[in-house]
Amino acid sequence: MKRPNQQRLFGLIVGLTGLLAPLSFVACSGGGDDDDDAPPPPPPPITNLKIDASDPCTSDVPTPTDLFTNDDGTSERGECPLPSDPLEAAMADAFRNMGAATDAVVRIPVNGSLDALSLSSTVTFSLTGNATGGPPPIVMIAQAATGTVVSWSVVRGDVRYSDPAITFTPRETLEEGAYHVLVTTNAMRDAEAMPGRVQTTPAFKLLTGTDTIEAGAIEGLDAATAARLERERQRLAPALDLLEAGSPPILRDSITSVQGFTTDPGYARFQRLVQLYYDAIDAGTYMTGTTHATVPREDVFLGTPADYPNVAEVHYGTVTTPRLLGDDGRLRPNWHTDAETIEIPFSFSVPTGQNRYPVILFTPGYGRGRIDVRSLAQEAAEVGAAAVMVVEMRCHGGRSPELDGICGENRTPAEVDALLDAMPNNGNAQIQGADGIPDDSGQGYFPGDAVALRDSQMAAAIELLHVIRTLRNAANFQGLQPNAGQIHMIAHGHTVPAALLALAETEYPTTNLTLSMPAGGADYASLILEGPNALEEAWAQSLPHGLTPAQGSAYLDFAETSLFRAIDLSVAGPRAADRLRIGSNLRRGLLSHGAVPQYVSMASRMALIQALGLPSNRVSGHNPQCDDFFLFPCRLGDNPVWQEEARRQMIVFVNSGGNTVTTPAQ
Repeated sequence: MKRPNQQRLFGLIVGLTGLLAPLSFVACSGGGDDDDDAPPPPPPPITNLKIDASDPCTSDVPTPTDLFTNDDGTSERGECPLPSDPLEAAMADAFRNMGAATDAVVRIPVNGSLDALSLSSTVTFSLTGNATGGPPPIVMIAQAATGTVVSWSVVRGDVRYSDPAITFTPRETLEEGAYHVLVTTNAMRDAEAMPGRVQTTPAFKLLTGTDTIEAGAIEGLDAATAARLERERQRLAPALDLLEAGSPPILRDSITSVQGFTTDPGYARFQRLVQLYYDAIDAGTYMTGTTHATVPREDVFLGTPADYPNVAEVHYGTVTTPRLLGDDGRLRPNWHTDAETIEIPFSFSVPTGQNRYPVILFTPGYGRGRIDVRSLAQEAAEVGAAAVMVVEMRCHGGRSPELDGICGENRTPAEVDALLDAMPNNGNAQIQGADGIPDDSGQGYFPGDAVALRDSQMAAAIELLHVIRTLRNAANFQGLQPNAGQIHMIAHGHTVPAALLALAETEYPTTNLTLSMPAGGADYASLILEGPNALEEAWAQSLPHGLTPAQGSAYLDFAETSLFRAIDLSVAGPRAADRLRIGSNLRRGLLSHGAVPQYVSMASRMALIQALGLPSNRVSGHNPQCDDFFLFPCRLGDNPVWQEEARRQMIVFVNSGGNTVTTPAQ
């Protein structure tokens, strides 16, 4: 379904793919009248379509369905037993409230036997128009919402009958987060009974009716099932009104089954979160603001002031952002209304002699933190007269020791002391001793729960949207003078997907985006399993109950093909690529491997380029044996010359409007 406009004629084409039994002849032998007086056989039962909604765990109803979905989006099936296989159980648990897949096949259980030929029809149905004739046997319509505008369209599909069920296969991928309604009508025929029309069941009559459904409305209907059916009747009513007004009209009393279901929201779910965020901003629920103060430069930079002459001062502070995640790592249902906030640490370098300056917004991943302002500040100030703002996204970068929590907010001083590095951070050649950055950075960002992992990426993207909004208003920085029209983004490690999501949905275009991506690819298995050992260990320790570390990769494969679609670069990529291309040839992408010291194949690098939709001649290339040279040291050796050149080239790239850089001398 890719046609959102309502005022268009849509044809419903239902193809017959059901198998028909061949006609056979049976020769009779012998004679006599022994059977002449035998009573005639009883008439076959009238065929109808099943619906048993009395127990969510043992129901026999058309699927997929929202019948067991509460008004708050949770499933009544939440207490049903999970599969015995731990992998299947973990994914089934994650999918409880996710909606139907966009490639779902609709199944309707049948009680009786259908005439397969009666499922095929030359009748067309449209939401508007002048089609004539009786109703087609099967129709699906879908409702898509964009903001406050709702549109309906007809979904074409192919139908098959194979006892004991009808299946309807849409011919196009269904739209994410859309509400679908499928009806069958009495145009379908019973295979044996006369006059042959399939009959509706009492439960379906209730769903298509206009009266409130109450306990006892039909024999055996208890209060819980009645409430469930009434909730569904109200959801279906607008679609049934639309069908009655269509052409030809499909009247309620001609409907033999009806089901409504919502597809997995996918990227649409993130867009809804973005809309909730902007609604909260408009309502004044959340404001932008920071607290910060200057820190002695010698506490940040190594060497003497002569080594950083272009940096006037450095500020440490926090950005106040909405608190989206609960302690379980999942989105809080009321995050957009209760004004609860968290403080995200940042550092900010000020270039010497500038009243107003561009800002490079850097989001560090595993093992990095706001102290890394020293890796970029001098080059940024010298080459581009730019400031550097390093933001430690919640659960992402190394949290500074004086602040609370890896993701919680109450880490004790003793816990902070226990987390301090005893070794140079990630082999940074600039640091010869302990740097004071907790090495648990990033571990809290990858909880084993697939839903929580997805939620954490979406939450980080909303936080980053708020950071960008904060940065656009210089008044938030009490005397600092960032140029709101020149914001460059550098995303490192596992902050990359969040940065892409934010870039795709922000109100404000950025000048450049630099991606420093582990494994150079767009998949979560690489981010977690091919990243630093501590990340993989943290992931393994938080896997759902019953899963072993050996099953972690398979579990990620399950999740990656389903739950993570909304935050996969292949989904966010086209939207982010549009941002990179709009309005100027200066918007370019730079792919940099990041801090993981391993070779990245050209195929992996090209996969990321393709996911982002970037022409390869607008993406810089570099030494394939030293993929992390742009910001962090190379596996071939912590050569200070290479490292210095790497940082300088990144700054040149950002401040030149995205000119392709050259490979450093070896």
